[in-house]
Amino acid sequence: MTALTRVFLNVNTVAAGAVLAGLLVAGLVRSRAHGADRVARTLGAAALGLWLLLLVYVTIVLSPPTLGVRFSLIPLADTVDGLFSRNWDNVAAATAANVALFLPLGAGLAIRAPRASWVVPAAAGAGLSLAVELTQGFLVRHGAVAADDLITNTAGAVLGWALLRWWGGHRALTPAHHEPGRAEPESSGPPRAQTGGTIPGN
Repeated sequence: MTALTRVFLNVNTVAAGAVLAGLLVAGLVRSRAHGADRVARTLGAAALGLWLLLLVYVTIVLSPPTLGVRFSLIPLADTVDGLFSRNWDNVAAATAANVALFLPLGAGLAIRAPRASWVVPAAAGAGLSLAVELTQGFLVRHGAVAADDLITNTAGAVLGWALLRWWGGHRALTPAHHEPGRAEPESSGPPRAQTGGTIPGN
């Protein structure tokens, strides 16, 4: 747990996480009140930008270079083995952290791109996670390059998207100019001729 504590409970990470949470909550509140208008989408974009910086900080900057690089390319092999070992609590915590790390990506996309389906956060999560793994393995050459990370990160992005869609409700994540139930403005022109009534002169 020491490594996770150093990564997620340091001053910089906690401060950035608090600001990120504030942006996401503000975006959701704005969406619930006015639909996914320009302000809500701007808040979502700001949250995504901050999250991307936080991702680089957590996965690249804070990754200890003294450990070198380790490759684990068999999907879920390490996670399953670890959950049945004496260190199962560390493995469970690391898995949960990988999911939680990508939750803001899906949540931000739900606010920024309200019409997107789950495929968008899944593709974004997989692509960014793969970029992180390749950077760790072949550029900075320290950290764990693991298929399990790719899976859990992608799951976190989709889960974040789903939670915002569920928590915000349909109206909150609908573009403002397409809000359901909004009354059409009354026309200033002459009244339309009624149909189906009595024809004048008959």
